[in-house]
Amino acid sequence: MILPNNGRGQRRVAAAGRPRAVPSSCRAKGPPRRPRPGRGDQAQVATGGWLVRASEMRRPVSPPAEPGAGRWRRAAAPLALAVALAVWTLLVLVGGPVVHLDVTIRDAVVHATADGRWSAPTHAAREYARVGDPVAAGTVLALVALVLAFLRRDVRPMLHAVAAVVLLVVTVMIPKLLYHRTGPNPADPGNGGTGFYPSGHTTTFLTLYGTALILAAWPLARWRPWAVGAVVAVAAGSYGTALVWCDYHWTSDVVGGWLLGPLILWTVFAAKTTARAIDRLAERVKPPER
Repeated sequence: MILPNNGRGQRRVAAAGRPRAVPSSCRAKGPPRRPRPGRGDQAQVATGGWLVRASEMRRPVSPPAEPGAGRWRRAAAPLALAVALAVWTLLVLVGGPVVHLDVTIRDAVVHATADGRWSAPTHAAREYARVGDPVAAGTVLALVALVLAFLRRDVRPMLHAVAAVVLLVVTVMIPKLLYHRTGPNPADPGNGGTGFYPSGHTTTFLTLYGTALILAAWPLARWRPWAVGAVVAVAAGSYGTALVWCDYHWTSDVVGGWLLGPLILWTVFAAKTTARAIDRLAERVKPPER
């Protein structure tokens, strides 16, 4: 066949059926080289039916988890808290070692503060105990929720706050009404009566201030879980200790509040049922877009 000009005014004639010659520089000199797996290499190789990057070859490839495994892992912490709260409540109702522990700790605190050597820490603990008053904590949570709802143009912070308050009232008042437990100092006019288990001030402090802190730290998703949990745990631990030091509550009352508060926070922020309900309400009250 006759080929076009090669640029020099000459025509080349190729024999019919004869393959064209390939230059030696373009001939394959062997099988293609495979890229060596290294750090940052984006090459992919097939291993065991899974397609992974070559840089990940040093780590074992694990099969995907079962669909229900993640759900059980997420529910492990609240289930453990619920079981611990139920067991602790049963021990308080039965008495025995828990009541003996309460009396022992209370006697030690009264003996330590009787001579006035710890007057300054006692005064600070009493002032700190006022922070967990339901009116004070509820006011702080309401202000935080209103400000965040205004800044973010979203009613979800207010709905989370309302859910926390409702769950707090229900879960604290029912045990108090069922179990008429007296306080450690019935002779005190401000510390008499019944209904001391679980500690309402401890649960209120942990739930309402914890809700306000979680709402305020919501955009900081990278460090929010462990940082907020650490702050809430330290604050609630010190507050419960202040209540015991001031002879306002038995130790077992405070422990019950420590177990109940995180359950309320998990229900408000981590339970899917609560999240769906809050999303539906937020869509209903959402103002129309202009």
